[in-house]
Amino acid sequence: MMRMETVKISFVTAVLVSLCYWPFAKTADAAVVDAFGDSITEGDGSSTGGYPPKLASLLNSNNRNSSVLNYGVSGEPTSRGVGRIDSVLASSKPHLMLILEGTNDRAFGISVETTKFNLGEMIKKCRAKSTTPLISTLLPDTSEHGWKKEIPTTYNPAIRSLAQEKGVSLVDQYDALSPNWSSQTVDGKHPDDNGYQLMAETWFNTLKGIIGEGGTVFRANSGKGSSSSGPCFIATAAFGSGLEPHVRLLKEFRDIVLLPHDLGRRFVSFYYATSPPIAEYIRDSELLKGIVRLALQPLIGLSYFLLKLSIAEKLFFSGFMVSLSVLILRSIPLWKKRLLFLS
Repeated sequence: MMRMETVKISFVTAVLVSLCYWPFAKTADAAVVDAFGDSITEGDGSSTGGYPPKLASLLNSNNRNSSVLNYGVSGEPTSRGVGRIDSVLASSKPHLMLILEGTNDRAFGISVETTKFNLGEMIKKCRAKSTTPLISTLLPDTSEHGWKKEIPTTYNPAIRSLAQEKGVSLVDQYDALSPNWSSQTVDGKHPDDNGYQLMAETWFNTLKGIIGEGGTVFRANSGKGSSSSGPCFIATAAFGSGLEPHVRLLKEFRDIVLLPHDLGRRFVSFYYATSPPIAEYIRDSELLKGIVRLALQPLIGLSYFLLKLSIAEKLFFSGFMVSLSVLILRSIPLWKKRLLFLS
């Protein structure tokens, strides 16, 4: 009897300890980040290689173990970039792809609609290779033959619209650099080293929410609607808002625990395909809202345990649960005897 009890206790302990570490299991490898684009990515006008090495320094100095590879090609339009990106994806197998391209398109007679389409194809190709794409607005262009009016009024609005349509993170380099562009450019088109440093900081401000300590990439790519900003239909319907703390916690659980794993991504895809009509039904009934909120409590508790507690707190809680399990297992024979006695 004691041997069986020991086996049960060991099993419970193993499960609880595994839960402590499971979300953080993919921390062994450094995050691979590809910088993809034209001469601005390549680093023209810089004496230190442009923004990629500066970004790598920021990531690694903040304990986000990462390598940032420079795949910029001077003079490249999106029509060439959309063909080149396949070899880059195959070569480096990046976790993240930073896409900043389109500044040369007008010179090649490429319309804004085609630029948007080509960038969309780059996003699609990244996702097909399980790489998370991020896209940037184009930098200002005040050079002699530049197109300073068209970038903020035509091309950048198209890029912002594309990011929203595809559900990818938008990094607005134009807004970051335009206020002091005249003092941060070497020729009106390319940044100087101060400008490239600001670019690196702007990329970093987004990446620090994607790359965790040690280099873990938290947000995996699974297509439109399943990024960190994607809806959680049923929970939102039950709690009334996507900003409600319980809903935000469940979104974190999706992004950090489910999406990095193939099985989790399949579940999320199934959920997004089937849950909207269910959510509409729940939204119209206060009774159903209450039932769903109650039903979600175990998942909310698990999410809090996995994501919000420190390792020490998890181990303490696990020890408490093991001790409670021991007391319950040992009390069962006593309760059986009492029931038999009463009967």
